[in-house]
Amino acid sequence: MLYHEKQIAALCGVHCINTLLQGPYFSELDLAQIGHELDQLERQMLDAEAQAAAGPSSNLDESGMFSIQVLTKALQVWQLTLTPTDNQELRQAGFDAQQEQAFICNLQEHWFAIRQVEGEWWNFNSLYPAPEHLSAFYLTAYLDSLKQQGYTIFVVRGMLPGSPAATGAEMDGPGKWWDPEEARAAHKEAQSSRQMGRARNAMEDAFSRAAAGGGAITLRSAANKRPAAGQPGDDEDADLAAAIAASMQDYPADGAGPSNAHGSSAGPSYAAVARQAADAAAGDVGLAQQHGMADAADAGGDFGFEDDDPELAAALAASLEEHQQSQQQQEQQQEQQQEQPAAVDVSEEPDEGAEGVVTVAFRLPSGGRLSRRFSSKDSVAVLQAWVAQQLLQAGELKKGQAVSLSTQFPKKQLQPEQELCAAGVEDRSMLSVQLS
Repeated sequence: MLYHEKQIAALCGVHCINTLLQGPYFSELDLAQIGHELDQLERQMLDAEAQAAAGPSSNLDESGMFSIQVLTKALQVWQLTLTPTDNQELRQAGFDAQQEQAFICNLQEHWFAIRQVEGEWWNFNSLYPAPEHLSAFYLTAYLDSLKQQGYTIFVVRGMLPGSPAATGAEMDGPGKWWDPEEARAAHKEAQSSRQMGRARNAMEDAFSRAAAGGGAITLRSAANKRPAAGQPGDDEDADLAAAIAASMQDYPADGAGPSNAHGSSAGPSYAAVARQAADAAAGDVGLAQQHGMADAADAGGDFGFEDDDPELAAALAASLEEHQQSQQQQEQQQEQQQEQPAAVDVSEEPDEGAEGVVTVAFRLPSGGRLSRRFSSKDSVAVLQAWVAQQLLQAGELKKGQAVSLSTQFPKKQLQPEQELCAAGVEDRSMLSVQLS
């Protein structure tokens, strides 16, 4: 069995430690206590003047983010150590990722664990709905790709505790226990949904650009040749051909997803689909012809579809209609957000620990942070008004600008009329602030 915790607020450090240990061993309160102890030790090393000038804690914040020092201290209980993979001594000793047992990955404020469970590698990223299987062959390439994205990777050494589920003693906690096959199926389904979403976005983008240019997109049979590269509309249809190519591919067999593309020979890999899409965008005629896609013509202002593939034509027509409706809804939402209430009653800050009180942290566009307690019955508009007051006082909000709020993981725009409890804003949530 596999223990996995999905993202809650900004508590990825807690999720990372627990999935590494394969059990709900630590809570945010446990790690917060470790953070406070480290703060006290650091202050004891400073003189009185330095202590007075010391800023907020560098080991934890109100959103639930914890430092590498906190995670390292927590793992010392299990006699586990963390070493950066770019450590010179580690490299000189002949570091081989496949010979290790676990890794912790960090990018800015996100942490997640990768470890072996019963001889198989699994990615326990809390942003995923289920653990992601990684083939041993692909592991090194995946870690290298994370480094290229800016991740810092730590190798975990020591004796990892065995999974409680191995003895039939599953522990209660905020996470979920997954059978490996169920985890593979759940992750495969989630990847398929994301893949279709990317294809739809590319199609809608091609439609938008063609419509803005007054052109047309026409579907033709595979027997019809595509016009030479560089003709009008070539760029639009290259994107659209790539999108359809991706959306028409069967999702690859287990182990061939974006993080496992090199680990399975069954079915076309997602990486292969991506390469085909790139070829189409570069002017690959074969892919466009294979999927019955032709270039946009300059004649006419409508989107025309030939009868060679009526089902695909109908699907694209429906997609265009949905795209237009979506654009209208987005414009309406933007207008509503800009029409922020002129006067919103911001009540006094409730007492800490009172029933229904939540502490909310705000990440500002400038990179700074704010934090305050609110009632869970307050509306999002109250939070917007309070943030606007603080920004006005700091001179960071210009006349005519409006404040909007969104969650971080996953990113979701909050509507002003929503109550915090209905919007999913829980205690110790971190919200992003946007100005428009």
